[in-house]
Amino acid sequence: MYVGNYAENEKSGQGKTVTPDGSTYLGQWRDGKKDDLQGVYRWANGDRYVGAFSDNEKNGKGVFTWPDGAKYVGSFKDGMKAGRGE
Repeated sequence: MYVGNYAENEKSGQGKTVTPDGSTYLGQWRDGKKDDLQGVYRWANGDRYVGAFSDNEKNGKGVFTWPDGAKYVGSFKDGMKAGRGE
């Protein structure tokens, strides 16, 4: 499910998705893809990512938090941790 803005039949601007498993994304969209400096993705299992998205992936600075409270603070590239973090 998607609630938000569209432009030329693509998700565009601020919006929120909820997947069938209960995961959510709240943030900016461009050309139908997640594209934001401060988007929030919450997985159904309790994992959470707050940070930059581009081309539908975690890209740039962000914070990934596991359900037990452990965190990775640092850079991401193509959805994966990039570097050692802080």
